[in-house]
Amino acid sequence: RFGSQGQQRLALLALLLAERDALSESRGEAPVLLLDDVLSELDPDRRSRLLGISIEQGQTLLTTADPDTALPSAGNVTALRISAGRVDA
Repeated sequence: RFGSQGQQRLALLALLLAERDALSESRGEAPVLLLDDVLSELDPDRRSRLLGISIEQGQTLLTTADPDTALPSAGNVTALRISAGRVDA
C-alpha cells in the first residue's frame, strides 16, 4: 500500500523466492516456480537479476507479453510462443 507497483512486485518476488528456497531445503528438490507477467514492472537490471536467479535452481515457467525482455543470454531456456491458440517452439 506504501510502495509503487514495482516495489510491491519486488517484495512479493522476494517472498516467493524465499519460499522456493525453504521448500527446496525441506524437500531436497526445488519446486517449479510459476511467474505470470512479472517482468513488466521491473527495470532492466532487476529483470536480468530475476531471470538469472530463476534459472539457477529448478524449473521456472514464465509468461510475458514481451518475449524480448524474457530471454536470458545464457542458461538452459526453452521459449514457446502461443498465438491464436497455437504453440510454436
